[in-house]
Amino acid sequence: MNEARLVQSGVIALMDGMGTSNAWKATRESNPRLFVDFWSKILLDMEGSCRSDEFHQGLMAQIGVDTPALGLKARLFQDTVVLFSTVELQCDPRRALIRLADLIIRNTSDWISDPVLPIAFRGVLGHGSYWYSDVMVLGDAFLEAKAWYEKPKWIGVCTTPTSTSLLDQTDGPDLDFQEQFFLRYDVPLAEHKVLPSYALPWPLHVREEDFLRFLARWPIAPSAQEKVDNTRMYFELVKARRKEPPEESH
Repeated sequence: MNEARLVQSGVIALMDGMGTSNAWKATRESNPRLFVDFWSKILLDMEGSCRSDEFHQGLMAQIGVDTPALGLKARLFQDTVVLFSTVELQCDPRRALIRLADLIIRNTSDWISDPVLPIAFRGVLGHGSYWYSDVMVLGDAFLEAKAWYEKPKWIGVCTTPTSTSLLDQTDGPDLDFQEQFFLRYDVPLAEHKVLPSYALPWPLHVREEDFLRFLARWPIAPSAQEKVDNTRMYFELVKARRKEPPEESH
């Protein structure tokens, strides 16, 4: 199937790997195949996680929530990954965004703790319409994600402005459910600007020792220090929030 198909209502993620330049430098002369094979494994792991039978092991299933069928597919270009649904959403787009967040959150621990080439991602989740084929993805939702996925100065994944506006509308019991997968956060950008967004609380599912080992694995250039500092701040904030005791009711 190489003909273009339109998805009027779908979800999409666009993420680039952090630390890949250092990983490539470390392997290109001694064992470049290792780098290529590792990224192939990343893609295959994502595609495996997209299958409905695999996905029932995710966080949504653990709290007893049905996971909607999205027909998720993965595409890879150098160190950039595109995840997108291939079927029209038959559910609230917010539930579909949560399912996509679930997939990314539960794989982050494996990626960042890999003993050979640990990897972490920076990117965005979005929803809307787009076209896709065997070789491309293009359309409004993709273009919005493309405009934002490299702007944050940190390691992490957050929502595009369109999807942020959608999640802002959630209230009642659904809000408690949503907050297990998204944290309202001002994501740091260049020049001390921020993007009001919803960030994935991935630190809750990553051991601190794995996180610190990942940061120590590669030399940090001066241009990357701000990203590291912002990521440390977010990591500590998320961990601290989970430890906070619930407020007493009066």
